[in-house]
Amino acid sequence: MPAAIVADVAPETLPEIIAPISPAEAEAPVSVAPPVTSPAPHVDFLMMPADARIMFITTGGAELRADWTEAAKTNFNTHMASKLEAAGKSRIPFDPARHEADEDISQLLLLWDVVAASTGTPMPHKGKKLDSNQKLTLGKSAIKLADAYGADKAIFVSHYSQIESGGVFLTQVMIGAATGYVPPSANVRATSTRIVDLKTGDILSTGSAFGGDARDPEESGGITTRMLKSISFN
Repeated sequence: MPAAIVADVAPETLPEIIAPISPAEAEAPVSVAPPVTSPAPHVDFLMMPADARIMFITTGGAELRADWTEAAKTNFNTHMASKLEAAGKSRIPFDPARHEADEDISQLLLLWDVVAASTGTPMPHKGKKLDSNQKLTLGKSAIKLADAYGADKAIFVSHYSQIESGGVFLTQVMIGAATGYVPPSANVRATSTRIVDLKTGDILSTGSAFGGDARDPEESGGITTRMLKSISFN
């Protein structure tokens, strides 16, 4: 039928193309399919943020230096990422903001703090051996990190330093000159790296290094190299 003729046909005589919508159907909520969540891409290592604390020991006591601590964290994160890249291992950084409301992950990280602090601590009832607690584990709960990040293993770096002020050093010298007894130095500098299997929660490999100034990029690089001599990325 020509278009001009169609225009003159009454609407009720035209074929019904769109079915009318009932009032009930118009008010019904529209269902939206849930978004498809892609699985996390597979990577070799989940890089946990370096845990560092640097204390400044003065004649007035001990103070946590936030600026020194942040410098050490940045240095170790940078060095470890470079070492993994050089070894041909893929990595993904842990994102604390992503898990602020995740109670399971929060509890898992608190458990790691206990495991890390206890591993390598000599136990009197176990013969005071330095490796007496090497079998401590995060258990099956570690798989939550594996699922969240698609990683096989996690790498944890811990550092603790106590740095004496010049005043403390002079005080020790004066005490030694007056009494013949020199108090032991309060300088402590220790760093450790642990590789954890995220399927089992077991610690697979541990490396430690003593000394060095973690605030300095070059010295912290040397600390990292020494630690990794006893670490296996495989």
